[in-house]
Amino acid sequence: MKKTTIAVATSVVLGVAMAPIAAADNGPSSGSSNRPTAEVAAPKGLASTNLGPDKKPLGAQSFASAYGGFPAYRQLRVITQKSRYRIDSSPAAGRMALSVWRPNTLPSQWRIGQRMKISSSGTPIKNIAPTLNYYQKKNHYIWSSAQTWQQYRYYALTGITRYKSTPILITRFERTPWYRGRSIYGNMPLTAYSYQNRASGTRISVYDARVGKSYRKVPGGTLWRASTAGYVIW
Repeated sequence: MKKTTIAVATSVVLGVAMAPIAAADNGPSSGSSNRPTAEVAAPKGLASTNLGPDKKPLGAQSFASAYGGFPAYRQLRVITQKSRYRIDSSPAAGRMALSVWRPNTLPSQWRIGQRMKISSSGTPIKNIAPTLNYYQKKNHYIWSSAQTWQQYRYYALTGITRYKSTPILITRFERTPWYRGRSIYGNMPLTAYSYQNRASGTRISVYDARVGKSYRKVPGGTLWRASTAGYVIW
């Protein structure tokens, strides 16, 4: 499997000076450059990696089976926190996910970051799910790569509805409405904690631990188009 990390390269963002951060080897690479980088395809076989006993990639399910069957609204009770790392907010996103299961005994961002093996290059995406599984056993997190919007929606909403867990959506900074045009590029985790289904489409509420802010009812298609190779940790 190719090693892919969460990382950001920037000089000044939202008025705060940031140190340049290198991305992973064999993954989206930014280094000290502010220019967008070519995105690699999902590693072969990714969707079948680290499967739990009751979770399967969506595969060839039909549009109807993937798109139907979800309630109109779901929201999970979570504890939010801003990232304490300048490098990457994966430990904070992971801590927020863990807060669903153990709100009174949460490990620190530092401990989570150590287990995720965060470094100056960011956080290897493949380390996020195993770290969450180490700290709780009620939801076996896996890392999947959605090939279509229907798959992406299925993974995110199934995590919230069936497994009562917060999916982590791996997203490109520069593709999100709130970072677009700010000269910041790379991968970041968004923790999804709520969704709403309407006739006009699905809207998903996410938390960006980097800035410590919720973005409520973001159109699902917007998040799908902003995703990194459709990556969802659910």
